[in-house]
This record gives sequence, C-alpha cells and structure tokens, in this order.
Amino acid sequence: MDARAARLAPLLSQTYEAALDPTAWRPLVAQIATAFGGATALYAHDPVATRARIQEFADFQPEFMRSYAAHYGATSPWLHAFRELPVGTLLSRSLVPSLKLETTEYYNDWLRPQNLSDAMGGILGRVGATGSHVTVLRAADRDDFSDNDKQDFRLLLDAMIQAVRVHARLARASVQELALRQALDRAGLAAFVLDANLYLAGYNQLAEGLLRAGHALRCRGERRELATVHPPANDALRRAVALACGTLQARTVLLPQPGSDNLPLVGFVIPMAGSGRASFAVSGTECALLLVKDPSHAPAPGADLLRQVFALTPAEARLTEALAAGRNLDEIGDDRGTSPATLRVQLKSVMSKTGTRRQGELIALAHRTAAMDFGSS
Repeated sequence: MDARAARLAPLLSQTYEAALDPTAWRPLVAQIATAFGGATALYAHDPVATRARIQEFADFQPEFMRSYAAHYGATSPWLHAFRELPVGTLLSRSLVPSLKLETTEYYNDWLRPQNLSDAMGGILGRVGATGSHVTVLRAADRDDFSDNDKQDFRLLLDAMIQAVRVHARLARASVQELALRQALDRAGLAAFVLDANLYLAGYNQLAEGLLRAGHALRCRGERRELATVHPPANDALRRAVALACGTLQARTVLLPQPGSDNLPLVGFVIPMAGSGRASFAVSGTECALLLVKDPSHAPAPGADLLRQVFALTPAEARLTEALAAGRNLDEIGDDRGTSPATLRVQLKSVMSKTGTRRQGELIALAHRTAAMDFGSS
C-alpha cells in the first residue's frame, strides 16, 4: 500500500462509521487534521442568520471557534464566494484572490492571529440556504496543499457527502419513529410489528409493558414469536396477521386475559404495504401492525357521541356503549329488562349503520370513536 492509500484508507473507513454513528464524526475530523496537516472544522453556515454552527473541530483553539461562530464566519469571503456553488465543489484559497482576502477583517483578525494561510475544503450538503462544510486550514509556515493533497481530499469529500446523506436519512427516520412511538403511547395503544409468522420486528413502550406483564401476550423462542396466553385467540391472531400480510386486509381480534373479571384486550391488525422491503422485515415478507388497546384503561365511548357519529337511536347508542364496556347481550338484557330478541334487532341495525359485520369489529370501532371525544380526558 502506497503512502496516499495508507492515508486515505482509515479516513474512508471512519467516514462510513460516521454515516451510521453520530459520535464517529469527531474522531473523523481529528483524523483529517492529522492526515492533511491542518486545523479542521465541520460546520454549518446560515447566510440569512449570519451565524455559523460549529459541529466538530480539531487543532483550533476553542476561543477562535467561538468567535468564528458568533461573528467571523459571516465575514468570511470564502463563504460568500461559494454560497451559490453546488454540493461537492472542492474549495481552495484561490477561490478568493489573495489581495482581496488580505484586506478583509476575517483575514486580519481571525486567520492571521492563528498563523493560518492555505485552505482546502468542500460543500457537504445544503438544507435551504444553510450549507454544511468541511475545511482544512494550514499554518503559514508550512507548504501549501499539494495536487496530491487535493486529489485525496476530493475522494474523501465524495465519501463524506454520501455519509452526510445517509446520516440525514437515518436521523429523519429516527425522529419519525420516535414521534410515532410517542403518539401511540399517548393514545394508549400498544404497537407490535409482526411478520406472517408472528415474529416480532419491533414494538413501543406500552407493548413492552404488555409483554413484561404476560397476562394476554408473551414472547417465546429465540426468534421472538408473539403468542397469546389463550390458544384459540392465538389461532385467530395468526389468521388475522397472515391475512393482513397476504391480502392487505385489516382485521380486529380479541385477546382474552386470565380471570373472569378482566375484559379482553382489543387488537387491530393493520397491513403495512411495502414493508417486506424495509430493514425491519424479519423474513423479507410483508409485515402487519398489531395495535392493542385495553378497554379497562381506555376512555369509554359515550352514548351521545356514538349516537351523533353513526345516527343511532338512543337505545342503539346505549347498547353499543354497553358492548364496548365489555357487557354481553344477556347481561345488558337483564339490566334493562329487554328481551334478547329486541337486543338482537337493535344490534343488527347498529351494525348496518356502522358498516360492521362482527360484534368484535363494532366494539373496536366504538373504541376508536372514543378517541374523537376531545371533551373527555
């Protein structure tokens, strides 16, 4: 391996690390400073706000970095010169004529006190007007950057641009995932990502709590297969997930809990179209999202809201409210002195108005409707 390859190999390796790990940018900047013999900074500059944000630096004095961020970055003639240049442009001191540069405040009050002269850098990316840059500045008593330096830096710059793009995509995905997890937690929904074999690909905090409690759901085997504690319910869950993965149809399942006084958990199995190509796919097949709600912890759907949303009669709304609360038709009939035949007629009318075909679907719809009641807490 020649000297140039020996210089580039560890830099490229560290660049690939930085694409995946934000903490790897700091050692990368330090390695660049050592490899090219100059003080190095990774920073973003907003020409509108006229401020720079220093992300990482090596071989600069911290007080100079603070003054650059607060003032001198906005006065840099280099930044003004390459504001309109495309991402990937390789920058050098020659971008601004020496006679012009040496008359500036930036040169006399920031570069000269640090004995810095030659420059080499590049534009890593832009978001709006803000550009991200990497710059290496060499001391005035050293040789200027050679053609070999610039060629090697060009190769490194290309790799850093790709690393910045990958890092940005991962950061956006991480923020989106965090927002979704928090939204589901706040909505009282435990969320599981499953493939057709019920293998777990991910879950949120509430789902983790359900697994830890082990009352209705548990995880078994090295491949982390989701299972219910009630075997018939496990068969129903497997069919619902397989249907969602195979035909992209949503289904509702009830997940019994031990004890006659405990209401079953309500599960909504939702297809995730295109998920077989996602990184979380366990087996390369489509996945489904299982949302689980505990009716005993959820806001009960009120009869008035149900009546308004679905145009139910008062009797139909009260029946739906009772079913959503976990009562069966016999219990409702005993409480109200209503015959089973009358309740069945009312239930048939409710299902027609709500577009549901099964009692489980009606209960699930009622609980989803409860989330619309912003007046309750």
